[in-house]
Amino acid sequence: MDDFDIIWQKILIDLKSNLSEMDFQMLINPLGIKSFNNDILVLVVNNRYWKKMITERCLNEIHSALKKYTKNPEIEL
Repeated sequence: MDDFDIIWQKILIDLKSNLSEMDFQMLINPLGIKSFNNDILVLVVNNRYWKKMITERCLNEIHSALKKYTKNPEIEL
């Protein structure tokens, strides 16, 4: 496991405690990580519908969790 894998696992723990079980299972579990460079996290989503759902329902929580472990995080979907 590299450093970001460890950080991502911590972020998942944070998200699991801050989101409903349904949101976590439906929106967070399916996410893929395309890259993480220079504090920019690029996540892969299935389609525009899920991108909209993640943006509306949990993007702020993902950003807050990421901010605990990085200096100036950005998230791209």
